[in-house]
Amino acid sequence: MDKQIAHHVAYEAFKASSGLANLIPLLKENCDQEEYEMLAKKIAPV
Repeated sequence: MDKQIAHHVAYEAFKASSGLANLIPLLKENCDQEEYEMLAKKIAPV
């Protein structure tokens, strides 16, 4: 794989991961406990 493409893929993956991680506090604040736990468990592996 071209170095520039690999860098771009890594950057986009990091951005997506950060975006998902930022959802956790928002979900915790705005969802009931059961819904929060279900969503957090789905987001964690990603």
